[in-house]
Amino acid sequence: MNELISVCIPAYGKRFLADTMASLLKQDYRPLEIVIGDDKPNADNEALLATLKPDDGITIRYIPNHVRLGQAGNINMLFQESRGAWIVIMHDDDFLLPGALSALHAGAVRHPGAAAVYGKITIVDAGGNVDTAATIQGNRDFGRSPEMAGAQSSSLAAAVDGRIPHNGFLVRADLARAVRYKGRDEVGDVCDYDFGIRVAQASDGAPFVFVNHDASACRRWGGQISAASRSGIFALAILNDLEPKNAEDKAAVRRAVARHAAIALCEHARAGNRMAALRLLGSGGYWRTVSIAQAAYHALLILSPDIAEAIAGRLRLGRRARQSDMAMG
Repeated sequence: MNELISVCIPAYGKRFLADTMASLLKQDYRPLEIVIGDDKPNADNEALLATLKPDDGITIRYIPNHVRLGQAGNINMLFQESRGAWIVIMHDDDFLLPGALSALHAGAVRHPGAAAVYGKITIVDAGGNVDTAATIQGNRDFGRSPEMAGAQSSSLAAAVDGRIPHNGFLVRADLARAVRYKGRDEVGDVCDYDFGIRVAQASDGAPFVFVNHDASACRRWGGQISAASRSGIFALAILNDLEPKNAEDKAAVRRAVARHAAIALCEHARAGNRMAALRLLGSGGYWRTVSIAQAAYHALLILSPDIAEAIAGRLRLGRRARQSDMAMG
């Protein structure tokens, strides 16, 4: 008999819950439980869930949070409420692709003792339309390509590199409950990234496994991370606290620092933290990924965010105009 998988959905109001639920009810894996923690309960969600008729082997539980728990509190509550041997976190604006749970669980069976199993990510817009170019680039950039299939040589390197998606992956339930999510006050907008790293640290040698299957769709829309995000700043703080022991993990941390340094610099500059931005501008990690043109823009951003943004806006408009002219021609 298959192990029970618990899909935990930390919902917040309406969003795209209908799409998320439809994708779960189409999964062919059994047994499956779907547990929704609604941090902004409303009659529409309750009515939607009341109309669903799951097949045998699927159960649905709806938990309205009458006192708001916040994202981390909501997810941690769902971890405790879940009954499965495996947990899948599924945010309410994303959805699973056909056969995802079966493919992920098959990966766990092929690699007994795995701590987490993940697949490829598809990028879609607010309407659910696939962005093919972004999908291909994202999976390539974050090590989700066919040659990477199987148990990863280092779970920590896999997490630090961002190979683990922000949702739609299997994680052992006992690990999820032990590690738990940290709140926004501790890790800002990178709570999923932080969770993956700490699962790797707690897995005691248990591998992270990649299956070459289109597992989940990540929806890019206007209601996600705000312009006031400090994701780069928080990510760098997490990375700087790590103490990698071997060459692979050290190299992964260096790559991740380089990837987040420019983001953190822009966040500091826009917030008026000039000294912090200047320190990053002079750091070795920053110069591993940026071009001279990017560095010039960042220097201007530190001096005057308004002028830098105005110039960037005019350049974007000019680029769109040229693309439009080429299309018409």
